[in-house]
Amino acid sequence: MGYLKEFQTQILNRDFNKFMTLWEEYCTSDNVPSEELNELIQMIKKSDFAKPMGAYVETIIPIWRTVQDPNASYTILKGIIDIQTTQTQELYDLVLEKSKERYGQKSQFNDILKIAGLKSKDNFTGTLSFVDVLAHLEAGQFLLHPGGWGIGEIMELSHLREQVTLEFENLSGRKSLSYSHAMRLLIPVPKTHFLSRRFSKPDELEKEARANPVKVIKDLLSDLGPKTAQEIKDEMADLVIPEDEFSKWWSQARSKLKKDLLVDTPDSLKGVFSLRSQQISHEDKLMQALSKKKKAIDILQTLHSYSKEEASTLKKEEVKNYFEQTLKKVLAENLPPKDRLQGLFIALNTLPQNNYPHPETILKNENDLIALIDDVEILQIKKQALMWIRENKSEWIPLFLDAIKRFDNVLIREYLMKELSADKEGRQVVEKAVKEILNNPSQNPEWFFWLFNRVILSDKDDLLLSDHYDNFWEGLLLLLSQIENSPSYQELVKKILNVIIAERYKAVRDLFKQSTYEFTKEFLLYASKSHSIEDHDQKSLRSLAAVHYPELALKSDEEKAPYVLWTTEEGYIRSQKRVEEIATKEMVDNAREIEAARALGDLRENSEYKFAKERRARLQGEMRRLADDIKKARVITPPDTSKDEVAVGSVVKIEDPKGTSITYKILGPWDADVEGKVLSFQSKLAQAMLGKRAGETFQFKDEKYKIESLKTIFD
Repeated sequence: MGYLKEFQTQILNRDFNKFMTLWEEYCTSDNVPSEELNELIQMIKKSDFAKPMGAYVETIIPIWRTVQDPNASYTILKGIIDIQTTQTQELYDLVLEKSKERYGQKSQFNDILKIAGLKSKDNFTGTLSFVDVLAHLEAGQFLLHPGGWGIGEIMELSHLREQVTLEFENLSGRKSLSYSHAMRLLIPVPKTHFLSRRFSKPDELEKEARANPVKVIKDLLSDLGPKTAQEIKDEMADLVIPEDEFSKWWSQARSKLKKDLLVDTPDSLKGVFSLRSQQISHEDKLMQALSKKKKAIDILQTLHSYSKEEASTLKKEEVKNYFEQTLKKVLAENLPPKDRLQGLFIALNTLPQNNYPHPETILKNENDLIALIDDVEILQIKKQALMWIRENKSEWIPLFLDAIKRFDNVLIREYLMKELSADKEGRQVVEKAVKEILNNPSQNPEWFFWLFNRVILSDKDDLLLSDHYDNFWEGLLLLLSQIENSPSYQELVKKILNVIIAERYKAVRDLFKQSTYEFTKEFLLYASKSHSIEDHDQKSLRSLAAVHYPELALKSDEEKAPYVLWTTEEGYIRSQKRVEEIATKEMVDNAREIEAARALGDLRENSEYKFAKERRARLQGEMRRLADDIKKARVITPPDTSKDEVAVGSVVKIEDPKGTSITYKILGPWDADVEGKVLSFQSKLAQAMLGKRAGETFQFKDEKYKIESLKTIFD
C-alpha cells in the first residue's frame, strides 16, 4: 500500500505533476492488488484531481484487465467510467459489454441503456453507475441517499412516467423522484445490506445482534466500512439496541470482537474497527498488536491484555514462545521500578514456570510503596500489589488509608474500603479519617466526593457512613464554594453540580423529605453562597424546600424581581429602534434574499436559499426576544434608586483586596458595559453588593471587598 500513501500525499499537496509522474509509473506495474487499485480509483474520484484525471484515467485499463475477481473488476471499471472524459470507443464497448453481462436478461434492458445515456457514445461518463441504479428499480428494493435522507425502500414504480416512489428513513411520508434524478442521487444496496435490514426488519436485526453481536458488527463494517466505537454506537444505539442497554451490550460485544481473527480492533477509544481481508493466526495477531508499540509500558500493557483476552491461545507453543521472548526482551531493558514490577507480575501470571524474580523483590525494597503502586498503569497488577501488602506488611492499615486517599480508581478504592472495614482497627482508622474530611473537604476534594457518592448515591453503609448523611451534604456545598474558582477542579465542580441538578434535583428532593427545618434552611444558605449554582437552580431548590417547609418559600417581591428588566431611557430607546430596524429593513432585505435564492432552482442543493432561511430564523428569534424583554422593561427613575444602600441605579466605589479603588455603575443588561465599568444588576458581582451600605464589606469569589462610597446615576 506504499503507492496509496504517496498518491494521497500528492493529492493533499495538490501537486498534480508529481501525481501524474507517479501515475505513469503505477500504470507500468505488472501486478497490482485489486483492493489497492479500487481504493486508488475511489481516492481520485473523491478528490480535486477527478476532473483533470478524466483525460488520463483510462491508461489504467491494461492493469484493470489483470483483475481476476468479476465483482472487483466491475467495481473498479465503474469508478473509471465515473471519472473518464475521453469517451473513447474502447471504453464505450466495455461499458456496453459489462452492462449486458450483468443485466442483459432484464426485459427493460434496452430502456435502461437509453435512460442511462448509452444509446450513443457522445458522453457516457458515469453511465455504469446509472445502469446499476436503473436495473435496481424494483418494488421492495433499497437505495441509499448519501446526502442525508438515509436508506429508502421502493414502494411504487412507473416506467411510463419514469418515476420511482420511495419511503426514506429520515424523511416523513413518501418521496417521488424521476429516473433521471434517482440515478444521479441514489446508490443501490441489496436487501441483505446492514442499512436495508435496519430499516425494513429492525426487530429481526435486534434479535440477531443480541444472539450474535460479532456477526452483526462484522456485517456493519463490511457494508459501511471502518468505524470508531462512537460511530458504531451512532449506527446501532436505539435503532437496533435500545439506548439504555447499549453500553452493556457493547461491552460484551467488544470483548468478543477482540478475539475475532477477522476484526482489527483499535488500541484507543478514537481508533477504528475494521475487517481484515483474510483471517490471521493468533501469533500474527499478537505480532501485529506489538508491532505498533515502541515504549516498554505499551508492550507490557499489550502483553497483559492479550493474556487476559486470548488466554487459551497461550497454550499453543508458537504463541507462548513469541509471548515469552517479547516479555524477556522487555525485562532485559533498564526499566523503571513500576514497569519492572508490572513485567514480573505478567510473567508470574502467565508463565508460572519462568525463571524471573518474584515481584516481591521490588515491593520489599521500596520505601514509598503506595507512590510506586499509584504509578502502576495495569489495574489488575495494581490490585495484586496491594494484596501483597495486605498479606505481608504489618503496617498495611496506614498504607491502605494512604492509598484510598491517593488512588482515583473506583474499583481499587472499593477493594481498599472493603479490606479496611472488615478489620476492627482498620475500621476505626477510616472512621477517624472520615470525620476529618467532613470537617475540611477541601483537604482532599476527590476523596471526599468519592465518599459522598458512596454514601448518598450508592447507599453503601459498611462503616455506618450514613450517620453523617447531613454532614456530607453540607460538606459538598462547602467544597463547591471552596473549589469553584480553581481551574484544576473544574471537572469536579461539574460533577458536583450534576449531583445537585440531575434528574430534576432527585437527590435533593430525597434529602428534603427527611431533613429538619434547620438543616434545610442551612442547606439553602450554603447553596446561595455558590456562584456556580445558577439563579434558576437556586429558585428551584428553594421551591423544593418550600414543599416541606412553606415558610422557606420566596417572598412575593423576591419572586417578581427577576421579571423586571431595569434599563435607562437610552437603553429602552435603543432596543425599540432595534426592533423597528429588524421589522422594517432587515426582514424586508431578507425576504428579497429568499426570493432571489429560490429563483436559482433545486432548493435541496441550494446553499444560498438555506443561508437566507437561516438568517430569517435568527432575525425572527432576535425580534421575539426583544419584544418580550420590552414588555418587562422599566426605565430607572430617581425613586427607584437609593442613596443609602447599593441598588439599581447606584454608582458604587469599592476597594478590592489589593487596596485598589474601582467605581461601578449598576444598571440593567441593556446598558451593561464591561470596559465602561457598567454592571448588569443580574451579574454575580452586582448581586454580591446589592443592599450593602457605605463602609460595609462583601464577599465575592472568596475575596473581601469594601464599599467606600455610593451615589446614584442622577446625582
